[in-house]
Amino acid sequence: MRKLILLIGLGVVLSASPAHALIPNGDFEKGNLDGYFVQEDFSDVPSSPLVTAAVVAPGETVGQIDTGYTQYGVTTATLARDFGTLPADVQDLLFDVKFIDQGPDDDGGIFALQAAPELLALEALDPDTLFVSFGSSSNPNALPDFFTLSATGSTNGAGTQVEALSNGFYRVRTNISSLASSNDNALYFDFRDGDDQRLSRVQVDNIDLTTLNSSVAPEPATMLLMAGGLLGAGFMRKKKIV
Repeated sequence: MRKLILLIGLGVVLSASPAHALIPNGDFEKGNLDGYFVQEDFSDVPSSPLVTAAVVAPGETVGQIDTGYTQYGVTTATLARDFGTLPADVQDLLFDVKFIDQGPDDDGGIFALQAAPELLALEALDPDTLFVSFGSSSNPNALPDFFTLSATGSTNGAGTQVEALSNGFYRVRTNISSLASSNDNALYFDFRDGDDQRLSRVQVDNIDLTTLNSSVAPEPATMLLMAGGLLGAGFMRKKKIV
């Protein structure tokens, strides 16, 4: 009986999956855009020089979007992905985002945003802007933007929170529980060139979902530690009995 209980407990630990397992390649761990699709001016394209998987540190890849400026003639570059049917108990969508204003074409100056939600005030600019929306992929032009980010600051709707992280990144969390019944959910990062003669860049990372049952799911290392604890507890109990 004790062996059965131990095996059941071990099975529960090893079968538990962290929340980000719901989003394959959600943190671009594959080093590419596998699972994502790219658009230019809201039209699907096989690839775009403006939307890439960029290595920012050894072993660290992010989704990166640049403005088209005049050399590409692209007004809006988009990084997006379909989610299909969401889990019935889905709660929040999360992602990390960083906005970099690189100044005029040959300026070389980089301004990293510092504090959400006001961020860095550059009121004189006609900024390039990131618009983030989540909803039905069958009608992407009608998606409401729940979050926008530019050099003049950010705005976010009800149910969306922004937390400052390190190195210019911000953690965005928005509740999407009301969308669980849809079967064609999609997330769009639309980076629109403000025709302000400036080059801007957005980096996205750690796209994630939380659910009622997995919002605080253990990481693999934690699961292995728990499994080892169960096995060890069973072994010690057996020695005491003997």
